[in-house]
Amino acid sequence: MNKNTGFTLVELLVVIAIVGVLASVLIQGLAGARRKNADTAARQALKNASTQAEFFYQANSYTYIGVCSPGSVGIPPVDSVYKIVVNAAKNEDLASINVNNLPLAASTARATCNTDGVKWAAEVPMKNKDVGGSGLSNMWCVDSSGFSSYRNLSIISVAGNVTCPAS
Repeated sequence: MNKNTGFTLVELLVVIAIVGVLASVLIQGLAGARRKNADTAARQALKNASTQAEFFYQANSYTYIGVCSPGSVGIPPVDSVYKIVVNAAKNEDLASINVNNLPLAASTARATCNTDGVKWAAEVPMKNKDVGGSGLSNMWCVDSSGFSSYRNLSIISVAGNVTCPAS
């Protein structure tokens, strides 16, 4: 009687291949979830920027001057939205933020915050593209009018723009 037991080399290779395919599917799913989580964190941060901007507005004698710059105003000091926009940009793995920039080409590589003293707007490009089904809705924009949503145009696409542009 032959008492050899165990798996053959072919059976082991088939199992390893199946585990590899399942692992690659799982990794792809986790990457998508990570992008969505980063976008959610950035959107929430920018929504909080609206509230912070109103605190800043009141502490700064009812003007938005400096709302996009690093620093604080008033007694007790009230922070600008700069740190919030920077944190939203970090959630999206962006290295830079433009503050009251000159007219530049629209970019999906940087966050932007602009103010003219009367109004302000901030935007961060999202990792998940095509969120609205248009293929271009990739900027989350908030402004002093209370707007907070996706836009497919950048606020820096128009010189001196301090509102979220119409898509």
